[in-house]
Amino acid sequence: MEKFVVEKKLLSVVIATLGGGSLKKTIEHLNAGSVVPFEILICIPMENSAKVDDLFFDNVRVIKTACSGQVSQRSVGFKRSTGRFVLQLDDDMFVEKKCLENLINIIGDQAKVAVAPALLYVSNKKSFYQRPPNIFFLKLYYWILNGKSGHQPGKITLAGTNIGVDPEHVKENIIDVEWVPGGCLLHSRSNIITDDFYPFKGKAYSEDLYHSYFLIKNRIKLKICTSSKCFLDDDVPVYDFSFTDFYQFFKSDLKARKYLVYLSKKSINRMYMYYFFVMLRYFLRQIKIKWSIK
Repeated sequence: MEKFVVEKKLLSVVIATLGGGSLKKTIEHLNAGSVVPFEILICIPMENSAKVDDLFFDNVRVIKTACSGQVSQRSVGFKRSTGRFVLQLDDDMFVEKKCLENLINIIGDQAKVAVAPALLYVSNKKSFYQRPPNIFFLKLYYWILNGKSGHQPGKITLAGTNIGVDPEHVKENIIDVEWVPGGCLLHSRSNIITDDFYPFKGKAYSEDLYHSYFLIKNRIKLKICTSSKCFLDDDVPVYDFSFTDFYQFFKSDLKARKYLVYLSKKSINRMYMYYFFVMLRYFLRQIKIKWSIK
């Protein structure tokens, strides 16, 4: 690792945020790592910028953006970054001590590589992603979405949905994948996409799949390192949303994925089957909640 540490401008970190409550903790984990970024660019819309007035870190620079949106804010940060390597990071991600050192070593001098760590929940250290199915109905579900290939970690199904990598259920340390999660992703600076490629306004549903699509189109190899770990807080499952919130999610997610399926020439019919299952699972969950209350 020494050949990288001596560089003055080794690592830039770009965080697109609205000023979430976990941001300070995210920065503290970055600064406690074996490789400390020389610059952490906090990209936040002007109207939200007061939320980051208390970030007193020597390597933090706040960039007030005229735009609002994860991809557009991040693109501003990418253009301002100057490190040899650039990490895109969500504001609620906590990197393990040697996570970034490992990712940098994997890229090394390979110009055309982007690599992400395994994503785990803080509470139980379990994977953020679903493990391989072991019951008939889940196997059938993946057969409907992905044909005879079924569940394949790191792949994008025929329905245009992504299958994550659970480090407990893969043998390899470094896996070639078809998509990488955008919450924590390391690039060589020469490979970053500075365009605002996301085609819709508002919350960027399936953004990591769009980003992966364009990275692969630029002939960038995508990899997951299962021994490198990044943690995130537990989130509220979409199946526990109120009906209004679920409807908004469903409508926006469908719109984003439909265009992605068109771009990547996947199966629109399999995609609609996926959303049928999403809707069915939501209503079954709501029925279960109401019965448990009685």
